[in-house]
Amino acid sequence: MKLLAIDTATEACSVALQVGDAVIARFAVAGRAHTQMLPKQVAEVLAEAGVTVRDLDGVVCGIGPGSFAGLRIGLSYAKGLAMVGGLPMVGVSSLQMLAGPSTLDRVLTVIDARLSAVYAAPLAAAWGAALPVIDGTALPSAVHALPPGRDALLRGAGLDAAQLQPLYLRNKVALTQVEQQALRAPRQG
Repeated sequence: MKLLAIDTATEACSVALQVGDAVIARFAVAGRAHTQMLPKQVAEVLAEAGVTVRDLDGVVCGIGPGSFAGLRIGLSYAKGLAMVGGLPMVGVSSLQMLAGPSTLDRVLTVIDARLSAVYAAPLAAAWGAALPVIDGTALPSAVHALPPGRDALLRGAGLDAAQLQPLYLRNKVALTQVEQQALRAPRQG
């Protein structure tokens, strides 16, 4: 199976291409440069593998939660590729990608949601004890979207590009000017 995975939900911009058992990937902390980095990353992994979009069996895309703009950039680009190739799509949660490399029994994934909030997901059978490892620098990577994406496609759960939607967990994505000023004001004790 030949799969292309894309994730731009956070400050990371990542692409992974699986051809059989081989995986070619690109990962960079892009900040706000996703639109400049993503096309280059996709072109590089396709060229390195010697395949085109039409050779793929599907496109996997990170659907969030995460940055509103980042999600839209990645989804739009992935949907365009899927439409060009007539390919099925699978969406994978950013929180699931964060847990992807873990071999631990208990995993708690957390992404900064801004506005004094976080997105979090327990990905384990029990929470009964403290987590043994905390990695405050981890970011989702498209490499970890490949296994669940492949499984979904093999089950026939691929979607038409028009059907795949971002996972927004809240409607409010920014503070008003009044709310911003209130946060900056010295706290009265």
